[in-house]
Amino acid sequence: MSDDGTSAPATRRVGPDPTKPETALAFEIRRLRAAAGLSQHQLADLIGYTRQYVSRAERLTGGCASAELVRVLDAELSAGGSLIELHAKVLPQRTARRKRAAYVEGDRSTQTLYGTSVGQATVSSSLTTQIPAAPPSVVRISALPMPGRPEPVDRQEHAVDDCVHAGGDTVGAWVGQMRPRPQTPDTGPQGHADELDRLQRIDQRVGSEHAVVGAEALLDGIGASLAESRGADRGALLRTAARAAEFAGFLYRDLGFEERCLYWHDRAMEFAQQADDGPMQAYVLLRKAQAAYDRRDAPRMLDLTLAAARFGTALGPGLRAEILQQQARGEAMLGASGDNVQRRLDEASTMLSKIGAHAADDEPGGRYSERLFGLQSALCLLDAGRPREAVLRYREVISSDLSRRDHAYFSILMATALALSGEPDEAAQLACLSLPAAIASSSRRSVREARTLADVLTPWQGRHHVQELRDVLRCVLAGQPARDE
Repeated sequence: MSDDGTSAPATRRVGPDPTKPETALAFEIRRLRAAAGLSQHQLADLIGYTRQYVSRAERLTGGCASAELVRVLDAELSAGGSLIELHAKVLPQRTARRKRAAYVEGDRSTQTLYGTSVGQATVSSSLTTQIPAAPPSVVRISALPMPGRPEPVDRQEHAVDDCVHAGGDTVGAWVGQMRPRPQTPDTGPQGHADELDRLQRIDQRVGSEHAVVGAEALLDGIGASLAESRGADRGALLRTAARAAEFAGFLYRDLGFEERCLYWHDRAMEFAQQADDGPMQAYVLLRKAQAAYDRRDAPRMLDLTLAAARFGTALGPGLRAEILQQQARGEAMLGASGDNVQRRLDEASTMLSKIGAHAADDEPGGRYSERLFGLQSALCLLDAGRPREAVLRYREVISSDLSRRDHAYFSILMATALALSGEPDEAAQLACLSLPAAIASSSRRSVREARTLADVLTPWQGRHHVQELRDVLRCVLAGQPARDE
């Protein structure tokens, strides 16, 4: 019924498109399993996967099973290659759909970024100058790089630099220039690795939203290469696939899509296991633990961290240091004494000092730095009930050369420490000044932390700056679609 008491118009439920090869593949897997008289649990046991993978492979709207899983299912269900043939049709069609979306929907990307902008909402005049307004014009489709004519890497990198130096007004134009380059089937391991590095630079400079489409396209391209690759190249591809899938998991974590984050972290673990890469397996476990922190799931976070720690001396000092820091945080959240938490942080600091000057950037944990350790240890001190010490640590290590997204995220966490130290006005002001950068980079993770801060500030909700923060958050949340809350 509608609000005025009249009957609501009938709506027709739209089912999955039967013409899509991924839909046909899911239906055929389900049909063959039923014909064999197997439950999902039984089939999963036979092929060495969990039931969730079989369930996802059969789900008509659940995406598409991996090439490795399809090959195993084809053999177990005696499909005679029919499942493999169906799967081979998925990548070209999916790539074509993504290209159409990437090159025709430039306007929509700009609208997604600016949506219901805080700058367009009615908030305090002292804040509106800090919030980027919508760009004056949308990108012309004719100005976008077209398929078959990718932009040179150096030109694309300059486009990012121009955007960063010129400010938010050029972000809309930059969106059009930074479309993912087409992945060709003969791209070698180094080409995929170079593309991953490029996407990571994009993420650092302007945020997850502008790297995630490229990350998915890269993983599609790696999947196509894996279908043909053997020998040493295959091992290198699997290692790059693990890094790319972990990166996609982080992007979706930052964007607030928890299920997609978990999916890609699981795929990263699969690739790392196939490559027999122990350090990468530990790294993915650590990233899964950090995703659990977003929901303050301390038991799961600590369990995953301890699982990563079991790889022991096979890990480099940077990764071991970050694991020790994460362990200290988990123990702090579960009530460990301050002395025990500090002892663990001291162990992490000692381990961090052992990182060589020439540690490889692509080695798991190879980029772990004193500054990142300082930021994370401040968070650990806060979880240990020492907010004033956390504030001091944040002041020491937060600097302007962090990416805009990371600076906003850690500033909002620092604001929570300020609130718990009895400084509600400074906390609210810092969060208000940090939210525009979080919004511009589409970091829902940062917005979630700002909501947590607003709850902490409830005892001071009558104060002007606290109310101002609540007004800003109300405008932000009104313009964001519901995601995995």
